[in-house]
Amino acid sequence: MKHTVSTTVKFSKALKKIHNLKVKYSNNSILFSALSDIYSDIELLFDMYNKNKLTDKEKAILIEVKKEKVAQKVRESYKKKLRKKEIQLNKIMSPRARSNIGYLRYNARKELNKKVMHTVNVKFNAKKILGISDK
Repeated sequence: MKHTVSTTVKFSKALKKIHNLKVKYSNNSILFSALSDIYSDIELLFDMYNKNKLTDKEKAILIEVKKEKVAQKVRESYKKKLRKKEIQLNKIMSPRARSNIGYLRYNARKELNKKVMHTVNVKFNAKKILGISDK
């Protein structure tokens, strides 16, 4: 049974109707005991229904929320580790020196890309001039 508002309202209405009948027939012991039995059965069903109260959609959302919480904890632990490593690295080499090295690497990569593109253009132009196709 899915846990929805309409189902909860149906249980509430059934319990209210039985309660009203019990009040109405409180003088008749046979009807009162029968209504009490029905009331207790419905109450047990309602308790079981409340224990299993998440729908499939709600369970899926809960799983996603748990995954996100775990991911957030992992991110935080990596940030802590990264901070520790940065502190250790700062003791070895200053951030200014590291940025200079990074800048030099960037320039070297840029120059290499220029050379590669120049070579590709030369080969392409040579094929174009000679009339050689890639087919």
